Amino acid sequence: MKKISSKISFSLVIFLIVTQVLYIDVKSATTSFKQYKVQIIANYLNIRSSASTSAKIVGKYTKGTVVTVIGKSGSFLKTSKGYIYNSPNYLKTVSTNSGASFKQYKVQVIANYIYIRSSASTSAKIVGKYTKGTVVTVTGKSGSFLKTSKGYIYNSSSYIKNYIQSTSTFTSYKAVVTASTLNIRQAPSTTAAIVGKYYKGNIIAIIGKSGTFLKTNKGYVSSQYVAKYTPSREENPLVGRFIRLKEDVTMFKTLDGTLDDRLLLANESFKILGIEGDFYKIIKGSSIGYVHKDKVDLLDNIPNDKFTLAWQYIYDKSRNSRTYDEDTDYINIKSSQTGLDVVSPTWFDMTGDYRNVSSIDVIDNADPEYIKRAHNNGYEVWPRFVEFDADRAYAMFTNATVRKKVISKVVSLARSYNVDGINIDFEALGTISANKDLFTAFVRDLSAELKKYNMVVSVDVVRISTSQTWSKWYDRQALINYVDYMILMAYDEHVASSTTAGSVGSYPWVKDSIEELIEIGIPKEKLVLGVPFYLRLYKLKVVNNPYDSVVFTKANYYVYSSNSTSSTKLQPANIGDSYKLLGESSNWYKVEFNGGIGYIPMTVSIKVPANTIKEFVVSSSAISTNTAMNYMQQYGGRMFFDSKAQQNVVTYNADGYKYIVWLEDNTSMGWRMDLANQFDLPGIGAWSLGWEDRSIWDVIKEKIK
Repeated sequence: MKKISSKISFSLVIFLIVTQVLYIDVKSATTSFKQYKVQIIANYLNIRSSASTSAKIVGKYTKGTVVTVIGKSGSFLKTSKGYIYNSPNYLKTVSTNSGASFKQYKVQVIANYIYIRSSASTSAKIVGKYTKGTVVTVTGKSGSFLKTSKGYIYNSSSYIKNYIQSTSTFTSYKAVVTASTLNIRQAPSTTAAIVGKYYKGNIIAIIGKSGTFLKTNKGYVSSQYVAKYTPSREENPLVGRFIRLKEDVTMFKTLDGTLDDRLLLANESFKILGIEGDFYKIIKGSSIGYVHKDKVDLLDNIPNDKFTLAWQYIYDKSRNSRTYDEDTDYINIKSSQTGLDVVSPTWFDMTGDYRNVSSIDVIDNADPEYIKRAHNNGYEVWPRFVEFDADRAYAMFTNATVRKKVISKVVSLARSYNVDGINIDFEALGTISANKDLFTAFVRDLSAELKKYNMVVSVDVVRISTSQTWSKWYDRQALINYVDYMILMAYDEHVASSTTAGSVGSYPWVKDSIEELIEIGIPKEKLVLGVPFYLRLYKLKVVNNPYDSVVFTKANYYVYSSNSTSSTKLQPANIGDSYKLLGESSNWYKVEFNGGIGYIPMTVSIKVPANTIKEFVVSSSAISTNTAMNYMQQYGGRMFFDSKAQQNVVTYNADGYKYIVWLEDNTSMGWRMDLANQFDLPGIGAWSLGWEDRSIWDVIKEKIK
């Protein structure tokens, strides 16, 4: 047993000794190779797959390349890409700074440009350029090359210099441009690319400095052409006064020279909202901007400027281009030339079914190109927002979610299209009495939201009358508190369904319409007179028989065989058809019919005594002034003056009927403008562009401006 124990002990000792020796060898073998760097000095040096001159060439290092050596095998050095031959003819050891981290610094390019290379070698691929004046952060060094975030640049005093920057925090300030024009450059150098311009008087924020250049939010400018801006306190009393433009000029959106798309027109006047250096702060439409003081005259009084508005009927988005596809179209001509100040395209209509409230929405027929052209030529744009469906309106007014959606949609559209106002045209909603108060509350809330963005809000109303559907449902005295303007649609005195022919808006009828609104407290400075550009042509049947007659006053009725609607229908009748009266019987007229007897209900007809001239309206249609004049010439008609209506009238005969129309020409437009001036109203609104003869604008410009 002792012998066995001795053998075991001896074996254990031997095992421990061997293990220790092996451990020492392994530890020695696995000691980390101390990496270092070498630089290629030959034109190139082959990279091989193993440490042998006969091994496969797998790549090349070019002259100047700095390579990290991660191991050694005989005469070969191991790199991350393979093995290279260790010879002083091909490479040299690159000294290091004892492994300390590279301390970054900045250099500025002084040559016109300096190449950026893919590696630290003059033969390396060019991957970009730094231009003169560019300040570059150096993140490392490799031989004669400096490493940057984009690659390597050659370290030479001919190309770069150390950039010394103040360690103190730059305090931004405002400066005013003193030169006529000042180039904005991409970098702080006179040879850097020009990326924009500032103009004399522009107030710009200086956010940094580089040599003789000042940094702005758009680029660099020379400090030679700006001066530190100090607000002039002595000019502050001018705020609130008015200015008038001496010439056409595009409004500045900001004081750094950014232009608005709105053209300010000669003779337009604006209230001074603020003063910044040489610029007056004003508002044009919904846009706040600036105009240079050299472009305006300072007024000593408050101007009483009036404006003209016209609606433009656009029923589909695709139709917009037809309003500006010719040079003679309104928005392609300066506002000052046409006499028109505000265009109101009919873009935003309510849509959806009141039985499915979630379907209720606002149709968007707007066109950015239309707005741009209008603004470029000095017009403001107030799109019309319309609703004629009482049931749908009520469903929207009484559903909080849908109501909020509609208001948000209108405001969003107005903002996104950069318009200047919204014209609210809700009509014929009086069949539901609750719509009166609901509409007023809706206008209040919509207007409040639009006002946040400087939008002008107007609402259209008809003349005061006893019609619940059309007139009585407007709470005019409440509505005026929430809008900038109330537009009185002083037309449709005679409409399509009228049984007598007459003017769309005669002088006494229009005058009374204005006086009625002023009498109930509508401020005249908020009341805009609506005027018609369209005419209404009436087709009349003239009856003048030598005997008592019965004449149909309604269409789609019949002559019957007896005094009962259940009797035989002898013949359909049209308005104006007349028959000889034979007698009367229980609410029926007995008439002569085709040599026999027929019967006509009294409810759809009228008795005309013998030898009495009477006219019956058969139909009517809206036409333009030019069309009316063409019809007069075509049918040999005549023109006369209606002294009561104060209008010229055209009449002619054709196809057995008489036709008559009251003209909207220079005569009628003249007294409409006179009424607007007599009551000192701020402007007029015309329905609608396209119906008028353009000579009518000469009268408007003469009378209202």
